[in-house]
Amino acid sequence: MATPNPVSEDDLDSAFQAGSDFGVQYLHSEYRQQVFQHILRAARGHLNQQELLVVYQDTIAGVIEKTRGPDFDPCRSLRMVFAIARNKAVDFVRARKKHRINIDYDAILDAVAADTKDSDLGFRWRQAIGPVEAKELREILLKFVPTLPDRQRVVAQCFIDNFEDFRPRGIYKLLAEAVSAVTGITESVADVKNDWRYAKEKIIAHLQGLGYDIFTGE
Repeated sequence: MATPNPVSEDDLDSAFQAGSDFGVQYLHSEYRQQVFQHILRAARGHLNQQELLVVYQDTIAGVIEKTRGPDFDPCRSLRMVFAIARNKAVDFVRARKKHRINIDYDAILDAVAADTKDSDLGFRWRQAIGPVEAKELREILLKFVPTLPDRQRVVAQCFIDNFEDFRPRGIYKLLAEAVSAVTGITESVADVKNDWRYAKEKIIAHLQGLGYDIFTGE
């Protein structure tokens, strides 16, 4: 017996072209398990079954809102769904952990220091940065990170969002998985590692240009 052809992203695009409500119904009917898996991957195992269903419902609500907007483009709609699912999962985990709203920018400072090998940056960071300096740096990065080129911004944000879950070994494999969860395609470890390196260099250069000597002398 021949194996039925699996549904494709083009099928979902066509469903959304027929209308938002029909597209959502088709999404729920044919892609629900894919969305579940995507949510679990984005949450890195931090959701139980009930929480998974909550995030899935939030995702569907987000999809409805997005697809009913006047600027909605049904092309590559599955990637859009995955991006919404990933954001809902991350938001849910953060809220449950009671993360502060600007923890992203705390984390990237630690990430830059921890990820800069063969230098004493990490030591100097811990010794020189106090609460006042850290607050000032957070405000700077709040404005700077979104100005990175699109690809570097996505990778940097994924590094920030998932930094607490990284381990000394396999960081870039996990980072590639996190980026894949956002882009909806399988990202190579090498490409993601390079994108993060370029983003990190721009962040450090920006801070150096503002007079933060702690980021010199690698």
